[in-house]
Amino acid sequence: MAMKRISPINDFFFRYLFGKAGHETVTLDFINAVLKNKGMGPLSKVIIKNPFNFKDSVTDKESILDIKAEDENQHQYNIEMQLSGNRLFTNRALYYWAKGYTSQIGEGDDYKELCPVISINVLDFLLFEIPQIHSCFLIKEKAPEERVLTDHLMMHFIDLTTFRSMNTIKTESTLEAWLTWFCFDGENMKGLETILERNPAVSEANKLYTQFTADSALMEKYEARQKYLRDVSAIKNVSHDEGYAQGKADGITVGMEAEKHAVARTMKSNGEPTKKILQYTGLSKEEIERL
Repeated sequence: MAMKRISPINDFFFRYLFGKAGHETVTLDFINAVLKNKGMGPLSKVIIKNPFNFKDSVTDKESILDIKAEDENQHQYNIEMQLSGNRLFTNRALYYWAKGYTSQIGEGDDYKELCPVISINVLDFLLFEIPQIHSCFLIKEKAPEERVLTDHLMMHFIDLTTFRSMNTIKTESTLEAWLTWFCFDGENMKGLETILERNPAVSEANKLYTQFTADSALMEKYEARQKYLRDVSAIKNVSHDEGYAQGKADGITVGMEAEKHAVARTMKSNGEPTKKILQYTGLSKEEIERL
């Protein structure tokens, strides 16, 4: 029987690949590939701080599916796969970086205990007006000196859509090898075999991929996650136009808030529980009850 092809960038599989205990070798290689691409690293080891749990809910918010790791210098890494989004994702990414940074110490603890937090965001949508495969941001003084204030904030953004759009995909670097594997559609094997031969960690990831697709319980979770993502997308698409019209009628500012209300109204009319509507829209319980 032919192996079922799944998307390597599904966030549930991504979490399994880089967040499962025993998979530290591939996690380390991917982090090092990202760092090396910007002239940094390498790390010698990583520890997974929130190991993959089969019981992770497929309907949890995306942040639950992030991978958190720590290197030999206690630097913290947050690795995330995002399949859809818009310009507001930069605010979200900064918010989760801040949560990770502040969670390191409690009230009364010394600030010297704070360590750098490095966010690695793999995106399957265009975030910036000027597309770039790999962007890295630090806090710097404004020109001309551009001195870096601190290395405690570092945010990487990997743009898969821009990588796919290249007429000729280069695979000389380890990061390019990883991105090629992420974007592999299961139909055209050209170039992939060479990548697997040259990159032991990517080859190991491919073996883990095969094991995942052969595991009926994991595949059931994968399919459930795919269905959840399709449902979220469908609700947003159906409700988009309704949001503008109904938002005006309700006196709500046209835009994101109107769309949230339209999504909630659609879900409510379909009999969805309030808890689920809260999760999908971010509205308060009181707002939902008033609809």
